Order: sequence, then structure tokens, then C-alpha cells
Amino acid sequence: MERGPKVRRFPQHVSGESPIDFLHQTLLGDAWDNAEVAAVVFDDDRRFITVNHAYCDLTGYSREEITQLRAGEDLVADEETKRAVDAIVAGKAMSRARRGTVRRRDGGLVEIEWVTIRTKVSSLPYFIGLVWPTVEAFAQRA
Repeated sequence: MERGPKVRRFPQHVSGESPIDFLHQTLLGDAWDNAEVAAVVFDDDRRFITVNHAYCDLTGYSREEITQLRAGEDLVADEETKRAVDAIVAGKAMSRARRGTVRRRDGGLVEIEWVTIRTKVSSLPYFIGLVWPTVEAFAQRA
């Protein structure tokens, strides 16, 4: 009796995901945490969901402290950036690179460039923000 081609089945992890899904999530998690650009995810109420190490370094806050704050409000030091985040969250502005100022935990200000894009997870709106010091601010830190 002839058998058909062997079908490879991936074992399921305890969480029910395949090794490929697990690897994908692990790689994305490591890439997110170790990126050289500061990165954040927040919801449509502007609550920070997660931030990476570079964002913590930039602001001087721990990840736990930041997740108690609101994007575009608590750490932003200029009104133009606050208005831009409001417009992006409301769907009234497109994402593009912008300049702004972030207030550090120690009270210092850092001039930044940033971009925020809308995404969906399980049909719920979320926003991914990338933040980096301006060339001038980076030169001052060196």
C-alpha cells in the first residue's frame, strides 16, 4: 500500500501556538526591546501599553512608571506635539515625521523627532510611536 507525502505537523506549545509563531513573537519582542530607536505602543485613550528600553533611556522613567502615563500628555512638553497626537488619534491627521520636546523624569527637556502610526490588534485601534533625539540633541548628549 502506497502512502502519500509525509505531512509535517508542528507540535503545539502550552499556549497553543506553533514553534514558528513562538519564534516570530520572540524575535519581534527582542527586536522591539533592543531597538536603538525609542518605541511605544498606546491605545486610543492614550494609555501606554508598552515601551522599549530606548524610550526608558530617553525619558529617564522605568517601563512600569511610563505605563501609568498617557501618550501625548504627560511626557510631552510642547503644545504643538500634544495637538498633533490628538489629531492622529482622532483620525484627523496623517502620520509624518514631526519635531517636539519630551520632558524627562529629572525635569530636563529633550528635543525629539517622532512619528506615530495607527494599527489594529483584534480589531481594536492602537498606535505605534517611534521617537528619536534630534541631531542637535544627540550631539549634546555625546
